[in-house]
Amino acid sequence: MKKILYISFVDYLDPTELGVIKKIEGQKYAFAKFGFEVHHIYYRKGTIFLNDSVIGTIDGPMKKYISQPNYIVSALRGQSLHYDVIYMRYRMMPPNFAKIFKYLRSHSDKIYIEYPTYPYQVEMRQHKLIKSLMIWLDWLTHKKIAPLITNAVTTQDFWTINGVQTLRISNGYSFSAQNLGFSLKTVGNVFNLIMVANFAMWHGADRAIRGIAEYLREEIDSKVKVLLHLVGGGHEIENLKVLVNELNLQDFVVFHGFKSGEALNELYNQSHIGLGLLGLHRVGMSSRSALKVFEYMDFGLPFVIAHDDLELTAYDFVYELPSDDTPLPIFSLLQWYSRISSSPQQIKDVGVRNYSWETQIETIIS
Repeated sequence: MKKILYISFVDYLDPTELGVIKKIEGQKYAFAKFGFEVHHIYYRKGTIFLNDSVIGTIDGPMKKYISQPNYIVSALRGQSLHYDVIYMRYRMMPPNFAKIFKYLRSHSDKIYIEYPTYPYQVEMRQHKLIKSLMIWLDWLTHKKIAPLITNAVTTQDFWTINGVQTLRISNGYSFSAQNLGFSLKTVGNVFNLIMVANFAMWHGADRAIRGIAEYLREEIDSKVKVLLHLVGGGHEIENLKVLVNELNLQDFVVFHGFKSGEALNELYNQSHIGLGLLGLHRVGMSSRSALKVFEYMDFGLPFVIAHDDLELTAYDFVYELPSDDTPLPIFSLLQWYSRISSSPQQIKDVGVRNYSWETQIETIIS
């Protein structure tokens, strides 16, 4: 049986990583469906695992950056396996991590690195001096590892990343087998919007909040109440709460915190539309295959985006905002929702057909 080693550097016990973990598990499942025996390196609260075996602990920054590569190489040497594919979800790393790639290059056929965001430096929040040092170390790392990598995997429109030719895919999703209804929810007295994220400024949730404020100022007869459900945490949450208080929108915006399982399903089931990424322009990006909108599609929800996605914007269940800071136009949104002809099942079918992980992984291994 073919073997793949998936290296993720993701803490499986960190609730803020839940979306990333769902993506990783979806990719692993797709690789397995194509006949691969999947091995996985990941974290749990400072402990490094290879499958179910502990291979080291990183209880401080020195161990994280100095000892971690040694733990990984030592564990792989102990297995003495040859892998058909190495697949790594990239996070910035110092030059000594190159020893992992040097070992894997001689014990594998192909090495792929996935860049979830590029340029990833725009998401860094460290002090300017520390950020500059990290970027320089990352540059040194790529000088060492670029010749060892088969392809860089990205959901964005780059032909090369850090000197490596790209394979371009869409984000994927593990769609459920549940069948949905044949008509969208009717809008009664309340129009429910939902946004699920680990909130940062590029999610643009403030555009929805300001949109509600403008909607309330408009002179419209028989006004429907709009309720915005913000689900998740993140460093932007406190700023959003301040904005809600400043605009006196406490009755129109609900902060749910992290939700998963049935609790999250209930929120989806009461919602009319989902809100995707509305602020990518703030970090200099105009296109990105956003994973969260596929979750909306899994629940049959129409949704709003504010970035280039020619495939998605061809459908009537996608509302495209301009890539700027203008507020979400609630009244126009209500009119658009009333004109959608696609059913929840049709919305989901589009997702399954185009954005399942099996479809995306096939691009990589073909």
